[in-house]
Amino acid sequence: MSTFVWILRIILNFLLNLFITTNGVIIVNAFKKSLIVAASFASLSLFNSATAELVYKPLEQPVEPAKPDLKIESVNEKFAEKYPNQYNSWCSTANGDGENIIYADEENPRLIVLWGGYAFAKEYNAPRGHFYAVTDVRNILRTGAPKTANDGPQAMACWTCKGPDVPRLIAEWGEKDYFNAKWAKGGPEIVNSIGCADCHDTTSKDFAEGKPALRIARPHVLRALDALEKATAEKDKAEGRPHNNLSFNTAARTEKRAEICANCHVEYYFAGDIKQVTFPWDNGQTVDDIEKY
Repeated sequence: MSTFVWILRIILNFLLNLFITTNGVIIVNAFKKSLIVAASFASLSLFNSATAELVYKPLEQPVEPAKPDLKIESVNEKFAEKYPNQYNSWCSTANGDGENIIYADEENPRLIVLWGGYAFAKEYNAPRGHFYAVTDVRNILRTGAPKTANDGPQAMACWTCKGPDVPRLIAEWGEKDYFNAKWAKGGPEIVNSIGCADCHDTTSKDFAEGKPALRIARPHVLRALDALEKATAEKDKAEGRPHNNLSFNTAARTEKRAEICANCHVEYYFAGDIKQVTFPWDNGQTVDDIEKY
C-alpha cells in the first residue's frame, strides 16, 4: 500500500471518529461518504505524483573535458586554393533558392501555435544552404537582443550544429564550459559556417595528401553513434539480421559518409541544467525507440 494512502486512511478514521456517538451510531453518513471520495481522489493524485517522481529520472550525460591537443582548422577559405572543386561546391550552397529567406511562420501561421512556448514560435525560416548556417542563426528573433556574453534567452547549445568553430571550442573549453553558457558568448567565436572541418580532419596527414580523412569531432555525436551501435547490434542479433557497425571510429567508410551528416541532421534535446545537446538513441532511432527512451 502507498505510504500516502496509509496516512490518508489514518486521517480519515480520525475525522470519522469525531462524528460517532456514544452508542456507535454514525450521525453523518453523507459526510463520511464525501470524505471517502475526497480521500480517494487525493490519494490517487499523490500516488501518481510519487510514481512519476520514481519512474522519470533524466539520464546522466557524460561530459568530455577540454582536449587542447585536438587541433581543428575551422576557416573554410584556407582550403580554397588546394581544394578548389570542393570549395566551390561549398560556395554554391549560397545560390539558388537559398538566396531568399522563406519565413515559414508567415507561410504557415499554425506553426506559431504548434510551437507555443518554444523560441521557434517567435521566428522560424525554411532551411537554407550550409553557407548561411551562421548568418541565419544570428539574424533571427528567437536569439533575443543580448547585451552581454551572459545575457539573452538562448543557450550556447543553439550554435552546436552551425559550423566548425563549435568542435574547436568544445576541444578548447570542454563540454561543460561550452554548453553551460549563453548563446551570446559564442558570438565572437563562431563565425565560420558549416564547412570542411565539420566532416574532415583538416590538420591530418591524410587530408594533406588529398584523402577524405573523415572525422566527427563533436563528442555528443560520437556518444550517440556508440549508443546506437549497441542498440542496433542487439536487435539485429536477436532478429537474425546482418549488422553494419555504426560506431564512427570503427564503421566502414560508407557508414561514415552517412554518419557525418549526424553532426546536424538529427533529432535532439538539451539535457540537464547545462543544456547539453543529446540524441535519444539509446534504444534505437524509431519513434517507438525514442518514446521508450
